Amino acid sequence: MIAVRCTLAVLILCLPLLSAAQSAKDVAHDLKGKTVLLREKYVENHLTFDSKGNPTGTATPGPFSISAVKIEKVHVTGATIQIDGRRALLIDTALSDPPQPADIRFVPTGSRVDIVINGDAAHPEELAALVTKIFATSIDDALAGKTSEQRAAEIFTLAALPRSTKSPPPASAPDRPNGIPTPSGEGAIPTYKPGGGVSAPRVIYSVDPDFSDEARRKKVGGICVVRVIVDTNGFPVHIRMVRSLGSGLDENALAAVSQYRFAPAIYHDRPVAVVVSIEVNYRIY
Repeated sequence: MIAVRCTLAVLILCLPLLSAAQSAKDVAHDLKGKTVLLREKYVENHLTFDSKGNPTGTATPGPFSISAVKIEKVHVTGATIQIDGRRALLIDTALSDPPQPADIRFVPTGSRVDIVINGDAAHPEELAALVTKIFATSIDDALAGKTSEQRAAEIFTLAALPRSTKSPPPASAPDRPNGIPTPSGEGAIPTYKPGGGVSAPRVIYSVDPDFSDEARRKKVGGICVVRVIVDTNGFPVHIRMVRSLGSGLDENALAAVSQYRFAPAIYHDRPVAVVVSIEVNYRIY
């Protein structure tokens, strides 16, 4: 297996404000190498937008924690912009209460993304505004205009690298959901524990984590444990490392688990959010 370096990086979104007077090539130049966030948090890795900034085809909103895209290549044909890059997982490193945008970092995942923006050929000067409608250029930009409850709910989905000093949420009876509050205490997600009539979520898509160069060099291996909430749409959110290995393996485990997809847990014929633990095994051969 080829080792892929996945280092924790600061999420510096330094895309300059785009001017309506910019040409398509100018817009492409400003995008290349930057990290942006999809405003509508679509989870598909192949996205196409029309000249109004609306997605064409399947586009499913997902958690804020995987809305970042590291742009690697940008190609322009007329008024069409083709973007290639990778998903990035947003991580709260400080575990502050509530989390601050300055404490949010990202870990690039191995998930490739391609995005096509079809501008209006008759009005190429509108491309800059179109790109701004699709992408946010900072955490504050992505959360702008949201209520305090909405902001708290978005940030609540973030992963956390450090081992939490807080005790795991206590299990509750299936007919009395246990609300895990967001860091601000608003927008609680009612969660259940599998069992007693609550089915366990079923993994329908998983990703193998990469070894870090450091772990391979030091021959570090073993099992780390990640605790997540699987929401009613089958997305893993509020991802927490509860058994750590270090040497860059924790970052890779969080990045891999963030890409899992589940058939959600069911209780009384409706999907419910549940707290589960996932073991990530790094074997040294």
